[in-house]
Amino acid sequence: MTPELKADDNTDEKRTSDPRFSPDDLTDSRKIGDWKTRYPDKVAQLQIRKESIYLISLLLICIVMLFLIICHVFQHPFGFSDLQAQSFNQYFGIFLAGVTGGVLFDLKWLIHSVAKGQWNQDRSLWRYFIPLTSGALSVFVLLIISSGLFGLFNTASAENIPLALSLAFLSGYFSDYMAGRLHEVFDNIFGHSTPTNK
Repeated sequence: MTPELKADDNTDEKRTSDPRFSPDDLTDSRKIGDWKTRYPDKVAQLQIRKESIYLISLLLICIVMLFLIICHVFQHPFGFSDLQAQSFNQYFGIFLAGVTGGVLFDLKWLIHSVAKGQWNQDRSLWRYFIPLTSGALSVFVLLIISSGLFGLFNTASAENIPLALSLAFLSGYFSDYMAGRLHEVFDNIFGHSTPTNK
């Protein structure tokens, strides 16, 4: 979820509401020679490092696991039959591809938020959990596609492993955007829910 951000050209707190969070100003609104960190506090520095290590570790784990799945290393995990193993590897791979997309999106946000002075502790839960929610969302997006519910893709898309992994990665990378659009779709189908006071 992209927060509402203010734009002020006269301060170091220049912000953008662009959901891609790409800086228009590559100087991060700094003057030439202003090289010191905006986070001199040791607690902030430690947490930024922890988040960075978490995301990079998760990215490497996902890449290695995806490589092993594509190379058919896990032929019969948990003693599964051939059909069960194929389904497990397929959807576990989809989950990992979604997590990978979520991690890359998360890393981009972490990099830009630190550089632009917008990093804060209250966003840490979002940064820790967005890769996992991205992976879960990717699995269910592929299940929805396979069911033919929306008719956007061939229902056999999930059977085509390169296509399925590509769709899962994109679903993970754009998970925040996709969740918002799915909400709009179901609002249009079932009507907007109005909260009631009890």
